[in-house]
Amino acid sequence: MKIGIKLLILLFLAHFSFLESPLVLYAKENGEFKKIRLGVLYKGDRGQMEKKYEKVNNFLKQRLFDLELRYFKDPQEIDILVEEMKNENIDIAGEFSPLDYLESKKYLIPLLRTIWNGRDFYYGIILVKEKEKNIRSLRDLKGKAIALSNPRSASGFIYPRAQFFKHGIDMKEKGRPSSDYVSYVLYGSSKYVLEELLNEGSEVAAGAIPEFLYRKAINENEGIKRKLRLLEGGRLGPIKNGVFVYRKGFPEDIANRFKEVLINLAEQPPPGFFDSWNGFQGWLTWEDGDYDGLIRAMNTPSPTEKAILWYLIIVGIVVLFLSSLFVLRLMRKGER
Repeated sequence: MKIGIKLLILLFLAHFSFLESPLVLYAKENGEFKKIRLGVLYKGDRGQMEKKYEKVNNFLKQRLFDLELRYFKDPQEIDILVEEMKNENIDIAGEFSPLDYLESKKYLIPLLRTIWNGRDFYYGIILVKEKEKNIRSLRDLKGKAIALSNPRSASGFIYPRAQFFKHGIDMKEKGRPSSDYVSYVLYGSSKYVLEELLNEGSEVAAGAIPEFLYRKAINENEGIKRKLRLLEGGRLGPIKNGVFVYRKGFPEDIANRFKEVLINLAEQPPPGFFDSWNGFQGWLTWEDGDYDGLIRAMNTPSPTEKAILWYLIIVGIVVLFLSSLFVLRLMRKGER
């Protein structure tokens, strides 16, 4: 009997100790769960995304969290979402593209990266039309046109441009064909780049897209293999997936608990939970340095920029040398 009474007392104290934990104190407001305000970036059908995140919300409700969900069109409303986080109207948000995060990182703290098709990264590839028999390497594209998506795309612009620059090849947008550089044409998205590559009458000889898009296309139509091939030196990456972030000022312990719950969901999802997510499979922990590769690619200088830099260095050395000679002559004159 005494043991039973002691056990009841311990359970009673543990119950109240739990209620006083930082997580529950944050989560509760006037006796009700306080909602964490989650901003969801979506492309395509908003209704489908709402269904997906209602499932996430129902999962989180069993673990003390309740989400107040707001949806933002990607990329049109990214600036609005960042502003809402700066104003403390949104607590956590995602999935930000790597570039969108890097541009707003002074207001945001990275929390989670996403898993797509079993990986937290992907590769970009440069494909060339099979009929272009003389194009075997990056250098062979000089004097030709390549299709790229847009300047904010990692696989469709930043990484391929860096790859050309590293091989000493300049690029110009819609420039006249010249053996001095590769001309590129922007098509807005990887989907349109692939369509242009498959267009027999198009002006481009090659194009850059994510590898997963190419694999999806050939799964649907194996004939594409006979029309396009991977260019030598044309595999780019790995490129890390997008990121979920929380706003500065949001309690770090709550953010970390939220992270743990989502990682647990990714590792042990209820049966069929992610079946309708088109390859999305959850989240994992953000690690420092995850986007270092992207930053290096963004900062890769072009051959022209390298030439200018070397020119300035040489001019500086010459000026320094001549200045030193001038000073020495003055000193000698002074000694006389």
